[in-house]
Amino acid sequence: MELIQEDIPKKHKLFIVLSTLFITNALIAEVIGAKILSVEKLLNIPAMAFPFINGTTLNLEMSVGVLIWPIVFILSDIINEYFGRSGVKRISIIGAGMIAYSFFIIYIATEAPPANFWIDNNAIDPQGNSLNINYAYSTIFRQGW
Repeated sequence: MELIQEDIPKKHKLFIVLSTLFITNALIAEVIGAKILSVEKLLNIPAMAFPFINGTTLNLEMSVGVLIWPIVFILSDIINEYFGRSGVKRISIIGAGMIAYSFFIIYIATEAPPANFWIDNNAIDPQGNSLNINYAYSTIFRQGW
């Protein structure tokens, strides 16, 4: 069984596959991007603590979205190679629209009133601490904005 119809030209199939990968990776990068990654901890090295403005310091900390955005850029280069600037422009507009749509749906989901049993079943975390699951859910999903 073929995922994409046989009567579709190979070039169109390629565009569909590349576009799907592009949009999926861009969307994932936006949703996970709120978490800040410590490169120093990842590499098990001491904090860099570069001097910065007003006595503050900078460390090697960044959004985890940077881990996946290079895939998006490589896909846009491949799309440009096969389909030109118009192909990249088309998929970039569609991707931005899908990200906006996703954030709209996330907004609706986080504003929806929670069921009492869901709040009650998730009132305590595994360590026995009190937990406001609806607040946690909203906070996590809305960070990408």
